[in-house]
Amino acid sequence: MKKRTTTLLLLCVLTLALVTTAIATPINATSRLKIVIDLSHGQGPANGNWTGNKLEALMADFEGNLTVVKGYDVVWATEISEAVLADAQFLFLGSVYGKNLTDHEVDVIVNWFRQGEKTIWVGTDSDYGGYNYIIENTNRVLRAIGSRIRAEPTSVEDPFSNCASSYRVRANVTNTADPEVAGIVAGANATKGVLFHGPTILYGFVDGIAVPLETTTVPNVHWVMKTGPSGILVDKDPTIYPPVAHEDGQEGSFVIMAVEKYAGPNEDCKIIVTGENPYGGYQPGFSSEYYGYALDGPSLVMNAVDWGVEVESAADATMSEISQLESTIAAQASEINGLEADITDLETTISGLEADLEGLRSLLYAAIGLAIIAILIGAVGIFRRS
Repeated sequence: MKKRTTTLLLLCVLTLALVTTAIATPINATSRLKIVIDLSHGQGPANGNWTGNKLEALMADFEGNLTVVKGYDVVWATEISEAVLADAQFLFLGSVYGKNLTDHEVDVIVNWFRQGEKTIWVGTDSDYGGYNYIIENTNRVLRAIGSRIRAEPTSVEDPFSNCASSYRVRANVTNTADPEVAGIVAGANATKGVLFHGPTILYGFVDGIAVPLETTTVPNVHWVMKTGPSGILVDKDPTIYPPVAHEDGQEGSFVIMAVEKYAGPNEDCKIIVTGENPYGGYQPGFSSEYYGYALDGPSLVMNAVDWGVEVESAADATMSEISQLESTIAAQASEINGLEADITDLETTISGLEADLEGLRSLLYAAIGLAIIAILIGAVGIFRRS
């Protein structure tokens, strides 16, 4: 019985190992990962050249961090097309200004994303000036790629944590408690924070229902940053286009950056969403200083890129669980083998005790025999004297 139990456990381990091998999907790594940054929708110079732009130095630093420091190939895209996205793993899609995404552009993005092992960073903006089309374009893309994250059609301000004005929000609440995103916010602290210039906030969308990410757990969605507790929603057209999962005038700490993993049909894509642009725009999240306030934007943005380029899939998670199960079974098998050895030792000890007992029994029987003989001899002696 003991041998059969051990054999069954070993067979379980071997079976799990075979399953792991069968579902493992090799990742084709390239020498230089390609990152596409969209400039074709008003996020920056339409020709892709930042020379003379007020953000020239900042975007040169941004590009340098991606190319020189990280070793990636960067394409400042003047159009969204199959050719531009070919072989790209990462797409920065900042909020659109001045024109909508075309149906063809959305289809190109969706088809690229569905190839698998892709990451898209979608930036959005507030409804300032009634420009709801910006948020509508953001949500159009998120909806098309099957994301559970949405941009809230509103504006958020912070009268306390900001860069010289309440609409220049300095988000300073980081999700260090979640191991999934703790690496993203490493280096971003409450003292400096990260600039979100005139932003909106985010909400979750599950089974057709809009839910606030501040109080609701959404599968595979993790909040990364929130505004400070003094955040307040200041909707520009609350009677026409009010917030979906929040209320105009609501105060508190709101999710302004979130990520989603295991996205796409193969469950191996990632999505990053921010309430403002990480690059370009009026003043991007990558900023390290604004109006005299030191900021942790570069750390946050580059950490998020590092998270995004690491390919992870639901299959990877399953294999990890199987590997842990294998280790558990192997440990249990080892414990059982140890117990079997202990049982064998105990059996040997018992056999020795039984042998000792037999010896004692023999001595006892001999002593009893001698005692009986002595009694008989004594009885005979008494009888004779009588």
